[in-house]
Amino acid sequence: MGEKQDERRNEILAAALQAFSENGYDKTSIDDVVRATGLSKGTIYWYFKNK
Repeated sequence: MGEKQDERRNEILAAALQAFSENGYDKTSIDDVVRATGLSKGTIYWYFKNK
């Protein structure tokens, strides 16, 4: 991956980890990560195939 893609991936990971720590893994949805990052659901799934 390029540098920008690495940054985007890290941004998604940081948002997901924050949501997991606040809500727990099972209660965190992809929509929570979408809201936290401001990215589209499709973009999230481009970087990660599933939760």
